[in-house]
Amino acid sequence: MKKENTIVPETNIDNEKYGVQNNELNSSKTCIEYYFLFLIAEKNNAGYDQVYEEAIEILKKYLSDWNLIESGGYEEWTKWKRNDVKLDKEIFTAEIDYYKKRIFIKFNETVNSEDFRELFKRARETRKKIENSTLIKELKVKFSNKKCIKKLFLYPFIHMKKDFKPKDLETLSDETQTTFFYEILDSTNRVFLFPKKALIRLSRPSIISTEISENTKNKLINSIYTSCLYRMREKNESMPSDDTFREIRNFIENIFYQNQASIAQIEESKFIKLLSIIGAISAMAGIFSLWRILDSLAFSIIGIILFLVGIYVVTLILYKK
Repeated sequence: MKKENTIVPETNIDNEKYGVQNNELNSSKTCIEYYFLFLIAEKNNAGYDQVYEEAIEILKKYLSDWNLIESGGYEEWTKWKRNDVKLDKEIFTAEIDYYKKRIFIKFNETVNSEDFRELFKRARETRKKIENSTLIKELKVKFSNKKCIKKLFLYPFIHMKKDFKPKDLETLSDETQTTFFYEILDSTNRVFLFPKKALIRLSRPSIISTEISENTKNKLINSIYTSCLYRMREKNESMPSDDTFREIRNFIENIFYQNQASIAQIEESKFIKLLSIIGAISAMAGIFSLWRILDSLAFSIIGIILFLVGIYVVTLILYKK
């Protein structure tokens, strides 16, 4: 089985406004990943194996001129890739992954900007372009009203690979008044001992996030299927209704906010233990320096400083408790 899991950002876009480039990423560039998440709706309670056989046959015929990079069976992913997918006047590298009743279509582009206002705007514009592309439209037609398959349901997720800082919200002040934004702790994406923060923009047409870890990204994708796509399939909605959108919001909040308190508590506990160790070492150094006060004045001064630091740390620990 041949596997290739990395999508190389590749796009030939002449766009002075956004400065989209083919060059390698540097500090002034941002890679944006587009995930178009499809859910297959089956007919007459068709089983997974029947849906799989029909879906894989459709995809193999439709993607006959694509590069098959991973060929799996019923319980594995099957993946195709192509480097010259044309969307409007732009060329993208795209990957299509299939598993049971799920289809992912992934695109990458590199934007010469780090301004979140520009990045969010660019992401929405490219999302609309992909949604209206021949690739997406034809795929929907290919999966429409077949023997076992009824239709496809779609919801996009966009991942901007740029770290979020609280001050970045200032550039999004206009959007935050009309769109739901959530700050979350990414427990598997850390700086030293502490988890990084990420920003999630939730709207009816799509979800957009700043840089998140692979684990958090997979959790978010599964949340989209559970709270959105399954519900859209149940209600036969082409776009999330008010009730479905409310369900998405509640589910996202439950996933990321109810756990956030426990994450913060665990991190605080680790920090307190670290402070305890520092405090104990400082206190021992202080006591030792007082005992040697007649032998070395300089050593004693350093020790006394460490002792005072230890007292301060112990005070913090008592205050935290």
